[in-house]
Amino acid sequence: MATGMFVFQNNCGTPVGLYRSHAVIASLAPGESLQLDGTKQVGQMFHFGWDSAGDATLFETTFGADGRFYYDISIIPVRCGASWDFCTGPTSFNLPMTVTVRREGDTNVEAFPTCKSLQCASATCPVAYKVPNDVRTMVCPKQVAMTITAC
Repeated sequence: MATGMFVFQNNCGTPVGLYRSHAVIASLAPGESLQLDGTKQVGQMFHFGWDSAGDATLFETTFGADGRFYYDISIIPVRCGASWDFCTGPTSFNLPMTVTVRREGDTNVEAFPTCKSLQCASATCPVAYKVPNDVRTMVCPKQVAMTITAC
């Protein structure tokens, strides 16, 4: 896979939709994937599921003007304030999600200590944003490729 690319992979036992900012962009059969240019994804959120409304496990990303990827997994409930004190429901977890980062070329690993893979298997996963001020953003250089997997 070329640098800067995202592959969205369905490892679930059933077909799922891939949504970008609440609009379906693909229906993925079990084992099927879709490749997108990650450098074109500015201020986007993606999720796997069966509808565009409501709560879902999100892959949030932006490709910054500084040539870096900023990304996270979010399970913040819809209509949640700045802390759990203001949340009206459970986390937004709907499917397990893994973000696998693959470094390409001569990447200075020490310069990007948060450039790493993430796994969120349940609503209690420690790597996911759970409230808006729960800072969990990762940063990678452009010389990476990512696979975002459901289930």
